[in-house]
Amino acid sequence: MRTKRSSVAVAAGLAVVLGLWSGWSVYADSGRKPDAAPGTLYALATRVPQEVLVEVNGEPLTRSEVDAAVEALFGAELSRLPNAERAVVRGQLEARVLDDLISRTLLFQDARVQKIAIAGDEVDASLARLAASLPVGATVSDYAAAVGITPEDLRENIELGLRVEALLARELDAVEVPSEGEVAAFYAENREQFELPERAEVRHVLIAVGPDDAPAVRETKRAEAERIREQLSGDPDANFARVAAEDSDCGSAADGGRLGAIARGDLVAALEQAIFAQEVGEIGPVVETEFGFHVIRVDARSEPSSTPLSAVADAIAQSLTEQRREGALANYIAALEAAASIVFPAQAPA
Repeated sequence: MRTKRSSVAVAAGLAVVLGLWSGWSVYADSGRKPDAAPGTLYALATRVPQEVLVEVNGEPLTRSEVDAAVEALFGAELSRLPNAERAVVRGQLEARVLDDLISRTLLFQDARVQKIAIAGDEVDASLARLAASLPVGATVSDYAAAVGITPEDLRENIELGLRVEALLARELDAVEVPSEGEVAAFYAENREQFELPERAEVRHVLIAVGPDDAPAVRETKRAEAERIREQLSGDPDANFARVAAEDSDCGSAADGGRLGAIARGDLVAALEQAIFAQEVGEIGPVVETEFGFHVIRVDARSEPSSTPLSAVADAIAQSLTEQRREGALANYIAALEAAASIVFPAQAPA
């Protein structure tokens, strides 16, 4: 009996599958290295089988392997979650990890079938990198013992991982890079991604107002803002950055009141209207917002523009190539699945 898996997991991308034997995180959104050192996931597959969750061409994947992989990759994050939330998240992670272990197993099996050869010095180099990652004084043998396998098993597992990497390199290196015409077509069809809106370089001084300030207090603060505006407008030598540093209640005071490049929609409406109506170098009228009273200077303005194709062609080509490689990987694993016997014993008829 073969139970077909969802193709969603298959299309998760190159990093998902490669990560399963390299010892790094298998999920692009995890954003960190796993808690286990490189090579640990090889070791996990050699532990004593317990509950069999799935058989891939007769090769069992067990509950202990999934549990150990989840702990190795996500244990630290899970431990920080509340108990109720932890159970839900762990269940989701277990399903994702099992899908990826199935993909890994299919690739391992295909590497054996294809008789991909790896030179001994490549395995030695990987073991040397592992040794360099261990704590001072620890050896590869210590590491192998800690994860419950022999040094020979560890070497064999690393060699198998390298064989799979070589297998995928052979398959994915055949992916064609996009032509100049394809890059240009993507640029033309997605012009909005390369449009730069009108922007203004802005500094301001904020005299903050609190929600509980009495009307008299607000008027006093408005008067302070007007005083600062007159000071900056009437003295050509006045240093806006210095005044902002001394008088502004905004965090930007530390940077001389600089708000940076502002586009429409970045700020509250009253500020935006004032900024884009104001001349460059001019000190405009005091602007009132929910935050308080603002004295604004526009230092520079740029009109709407488009990033030229020449400036983004390489990035577009790289992105399209990666998409094609991910698609090729998904198709390759899907083909392995289609030819495989993937049986979930719990789903099999009695």
